[in-house]
This record gives sequence, structure tokens and C-alpha cells, in this order.
Amino acid sequence: IKVKMRGYTNKDGKRINEYRTVEFDVKPQLINDRTMVPIRAVAEELGYEVRWTGGTNRVDLIGSQNEIIEGKLPYQCQTMIDMMKDSMKGSKKTGSNFSETYTYFNSTPVTEEIYKKFNDLLQKDGAVRYGVYLHVGKTQGVAYISRNSELSLDEIRVNYEMDVTPIVYKDRTLLPLRAVGELLGFDVQWDGSTQTVYIDGK
Repeated sequence: IKVKMRGYTNKDGKRINEYRTVEFDVKPQLINDRTMVPIRAVAEELGYEVRWTGGTNRVDLIGSQNEIIEGKLPYQCQTMIDMMKDSMKGSKKTGSNFSETYTYFNSTPVTEEIYKKFNDLLQKDGAVRYGVYLHVGKTQGVAYISRNSELSLDEIRVNYEMDVTPIVYKDRTLLPLRAVGELLGFDVQWDGSTQTVYIDGK
């Protein structure tokens, strides 16, 4: 299985517009029709810090700090807005690893009022940090936004449910690539004829 990515700014701050093949020290696995990959190689190439907490089997993907300027949102923030919209509609995320949009705002089911509050928070210019965390053996995860360093990382949270769980394989944490890629704001496509996953940024 190959993974190719384009349309993103890498860890060195360089814009990558042509497909690059991701190199892994442990081969990606196809498990229950889901592509599971050692996520560190993908996340770090995208500029995310990866943290592993062994006591709770938790994996954190922590993004670099971005700025909201004149109301223009980083694409990851737009991803959370789209998740909340889907949740209010009761729709499913077809074609992805999300089994259903069990989406919550700070553990409260999303309503029009909560959505407006969330959207209003993101209209203020300033620093914003985006991240995702998951647990090995659990289908639930959290995407979060922090507005500044003085607030907790999960100041604004959206919970989500996947139909596969992260696993440990050969001392590496493997995560479902499509689900994580979509949470990070990327389009993820599978080409079965070449056994290749294509990840496209926005």
C-alpha cells in the first residue's frame, strides 16, 4: 500500500503541490477494508506534533499555531464547522471511516445555538491551534481548537465516532488514514488498482 500527498505546507514551511510518496518504517495495513498507517510519518510531514501517552493509550496530533486574519479561517477550523453542520442535519459522512456523525460541542449535542456560539468564536482574529486525539482500541475521538496558549487545548471540542479503532502493530500506532485525513481537512481517495491512497490538501 502506498500513500501519496500533495496540496499542503510541510514541517519545513514549504508548500507541496506535487504528489510525494510517504515513507514508512512499518508497512501500512489493510484491515477490515480500512487502510491503517503508522500515523507519525504522515502527521509530522504535515507539520503536526505527535504525542503518545502510554498510560491511557492516547495519540495526540497537535497542529502548529495559525492566525485568523480578517475572518479567514484555517481549513481545519472549517472542517469542524462542516462536522457540526452535518450533525445538526443528522447526516452521515458517506465514503469515509465515520460510521455516523455523533458530533458534540464540549460534550453537548450540537444545536443551532451552540453552532452560532462556536462560529462566533472563530470570527475573532487571532491565534488558533487545531488538533486531534484518539485512543488505541476505542472508536471515539476528539477534534479540538484552542484560541490561545492560556486556554486548555480542548477549549472547543467536537467528538466523533469511527467504525474502526486505532491499533498497535510492531510497536507503531496505526490509525485509520481516511478518518484522520478528513479530520485534518484533507480529501482522501483510494485507488484499488494500484493500492494507493491519495491525500489532497485544500
